Amino acid sequence: MIISHKFKFIFLKPRKVADTSVQVALAKHCGADDIITPTTAFTKGVDVDAYDDHARNFNGYFNHLRPSRVRQKVGQSAWDSYFKFSIVRNPWDMVVSRYFWNQKAPVVRKSPKQILAELRRDPLNIDKYGKLFFAIDRSLRGKNLAPEADFATFVKKLPHNISNTKYYFDWRGNPINDFVIRYEKLNEDYEQLCKKIGVPFEPLPQLKTKTRGARDYRELYTPELRDHIGKLFAKEIAFFGYTFDAPEPTE
Repeated sequence: MIISHKFKFIFLKPRKVADTSVQVALAKHCGADDIITPTTAFTKGVDVDAYDDHARNFNGYFNHLRPSRVRQKVGQSAWDSYFKFSIVRNPWDMVVSRYFWNQKAPVVRKSPKQILAELRRDPLNIDKYGKLFFAIDRSLRGKNLAPEADFATFVKKLPHNISNTKYYFDWRGNPINDFVIRYEKLNEDYEQLCKKIGVPFEPLPQLKTKTRGARDYRELYTPELRDHIGKLFAKEIAFFGYTFDAPEPTE
């Protein structure tokens, strides 16, 4: 994520929506005092284009920090006055992307015991309490996924917080962002964004694109799995007008 005091914008960063490409493109224009969370390193076989990590001033922040915590950290004045934006993607397509990413680069999750040890050293780190809750939830409910899990197992074990909804709506259901890039029109919408925030436009780098290939997401779904995702992502599907049979992304 990025909080740019230079350009007065806040980039709220969901998962598996080409967020790294947008962050890398914007970060090189940011000021010395701006907050930029670290990105994953360039990985041969995953990324098309090489890139640099411009992370700085991110103590207390992390990549996919929820908007409510961002607001608390930056203060109400900056939250209200800065231009806020995010990225949205057809949820059925996003889940398939996340499935293949899990196979290619599975996330190493910390156990409740490991997080508790970190909290003993830093008990005022509020964000770690949320991580502890979800670690306990995964452990108790058997939600930890092996990278070799089949797609049906992956979908059925998705945690309840898989949805990116919190990056688009507040707890009352009101939209958060001043602008939302659609993944399906990524470069076109990114160009519009650059005009709005005063950043020079350049075509986005191709990052994290080699984990899946060109496979059509619809091939992996049964009617049951399709309906399950429809319920998990109901809010953003309705608001952004997505359907299961939407055209494939243009990127």
